[in-house]
Amino acid sequence: MRRAIQLAANLYPQGWRERYGEEFDALLEDVKPGWKQFTDVLRGALKMQMTNATIYWKLAGALAIAGRLWP
Repeated sequence: MRRAIQLAANLYPQGWRERYGEEFDALLEDVKPGWKQFTDVLRGALKMQMTNATIYWKLAGALAIAGRLWP
């Protein structure tokens, strides 16, 4: 389960991982992770990605391209 949580943690923005990555790894060493912890980490990562300001520009660009390519 630790491997799955590490993969979910890699979804956090790069700035967050640079700043808190070591502390997060130390926290994983102290706890016995399960499905609840995995879903919490995954939900947090997705939430941070969605609240990141650049995600809106990426989404707008992707939708514009998709709209242009749609017949």
